[in-house]
Amino acid sequence: MQEENAVELKEKVVAINRVAKVVKGGRTFRFSALVVVGDGNGHVGVGNGKAAEVPDAIKKAIDDARKNLKEVPVVGTTIPHEFIGKFGSARVMLKPAVEGSGVIAGGSARAVLELAGYKDIKTKVLGTNNPRNVVYATMNGLENMRTVEQIAKKGIKEVVLTGIHIASYGKENKENNYFLIDLLEDLNKIQGIERIRLGSLEPTIITEEFAKRLSKLEKICNQFHLSLQSGCDETLKRMNRKYTTKQFEEVAQILRKYFKDVNLTTDIIVGFPGETDEEFEQTYNFLKNISFYKMHIFKYSPREGTLAQKMSMQVDGNKKEERSEKLIELSNINQEMYNKKYINKKIMVLFEEKVGDYWEGYTKNYIRLKVKTEENLENKLQEVVPIKEEKQILIAKI
Repeated sequence: MQEENAVELKEKVVAINRVAKVVKGGRTFRFSALVVVGDGNGHVGVGNGKAAEVPDAIKKAIDDARKNLKEVPVVGTTIPHEFIGKFGSARVMLKPAVEGSGVIAGGSARAVLELAGYKDIKTKVLGTNNPRNVVYATMNGLENMRTVEQIAKKGIKEVVLTGIHIASYGKENKENNYFLIDLLEDLNKIQGIERIRLGSLEPTIITEEFAKRLSKLEKICNQFHLSLQSGCDETLKRMNRKYTTKQFEEVAQILRKYFKDVNLTTDIIVGFPGETDEEFEQTYNFLKNISFYKMHIFKYSPREGTLAQKMSMQVDGNKKEERSEKLIELSNINQEMYNKKYINKKIMVLFEEKVGDYWEGYTKNYIRLKVKTEENLENKLQEVVPIKEEKQILIAKI
C-alpha cells in the first residue's frame, strides 16, 4: 500500500450522532462522527471519532479512518466478483456492473464505494439500515474480495468459475465484445494458476469455434458439467428448455473432438409432470448413449406457484424413486468403467485435504482420488499411480 502521506485522500461524513452520558450532577453531551476517506484509486478507510464539538469529532474520525486505510480490488470500473459483506445485523450484497451502470447504492454504502474508486457497481442492503453497520458491512465485502492475480500470489493453483449463467458473461454489454471465452483466455495467462475449471454450462454456448479456442488453453480442465435435465424432447419442451437432445448430442461430440479424455457430467430430473414410462425410457437410452461420467439425479418436487406445480399428470412418488435408482445405478456403472481406465497409469492430481489417513484430490478431468502418505500434500500437484477403485474413488500410491 502507498504511504499515508503520499495518498491524496477525500473525506465524506456519513453520520453524526449526539451521545448523552449521565454523570454526577447531570448529563453531558458529546458528538460521535462516522467518516469515510479514500483516494478514488483502490484505497478506502472508515473511522469513528467522539468529542464535545462536531468539528472535533469529525477531525478525530478522519484521523482514525486514515489509520485504517485498506487496499481493495478494483477491476476496470467495478469489483472482481459478487460478494455479501457482513457486519452485525447488516448484510450488503455487492455485484459487478457493466461500464456505464453507475454506482447503484444507498448513501452509507455509496460513500465507501465512490471513495474507493468504483464507477459501476450494484448493491442491495439486506437487514438493518444502520449507517455504521452498513458502512462496515460494505468494507467487509470489499476487503474479502480477491482477484485471480491475488489468489495466485497466495499459492492457490486452481480457480473455478461458477454462477447460474456463466455462459452469459459479457452479454449484458455486447459493445465491449468481451465474452466468456475472452475472459478464459486472459485467465490462462496468469502466472501461478495451474488449472481453470468451469462450473455448470448451458449446452448452447458450446460451438465449434468456442471449443476450438478453449482447447488451445492448456490450463482449462477437460471436465464439463452440462445442464441437461432430461433425455426426452417432449419432457424438455414441458420444462421450457431451449435445446433438443440432438443439439445436446452434437455438443458432446464437439467436446470429445477437441478434448482428450474429456469428462462430461450432468443434472437429471426424474418424475417431471407428464413424464411417462416411454419418455423415461427415452431419457435412459439417451443417457446410456452419451455415457456421462457422472449424473446428479434429482426427483422432481412441486414448488408452490410454479407452472409445473399446476400441471396435470403429476408422477407418483414411488415411480420417481424407481426411476431415480435406475439412473443412479447407470451413473455408478459409467463412473466405475471410466475410473478403471486409469488403473496402473501415471496421473497428475491436485490434492485438497486430508480425510482420515488419506489425502484426497482431483485429476484435471475431475476424477476423485486418494493416497495414504505422511507427506503434506495440501494444494500440491503430485503424480501418482492408481492401484484400485473403491466406491467410485481411485486409491493410488506415490
